[in-house]
Amino acid sequence: HGQCTRKACRFGHGVAELRPRPNLEKTRMCHSLTGPAGCYDPSCNFAHSAHELRGVTDSFGGHGNTAQMAGHLEQSMQITSP
Repeated sequence: HGQCTRKACRFGHGVAELRPRPNLEKTRMCHSLTGPAGCYDPSCNFAHSAHELRGVTDSFGGHGNTAQMAGHLEQSMQITSP
């Protein structure tokens, strides 16, 4: 008892094995935008325009360029920036 029995376990078993959580804020579009009311939550962690959208690499402290991804997303969702 007290030990993991999995051969290839993906969970941390001590402080040394834990990784910090990535900052995923603004990496996905807000689902409330597709509803009739829209999103009026000032603390919403989701992107509300293609320009707010960050790449997942940005959430790990990088400075990735998401302009191309944002452009494709804006076209596919027909979102206009304010």
